[in-house]
Amino acid sequence: MYTFMKVHDLKGVLYDPTDGDIDSAQLTQALAARTLGAQVL
Repeated sequence: MYTFMKVHDLKGVLYDPTDGDIDSAQLTQALAARTLGAQVL
């Protein structure tokens, strides 16, 4: 876990020790596209 992270204002978290990194920009675009009915390949 990242010890320097500020957690006083978090409402909730998701921790998966076997998961890797994500590109937040691509994730946001994929979620937006899915919401609008598009398919991301």
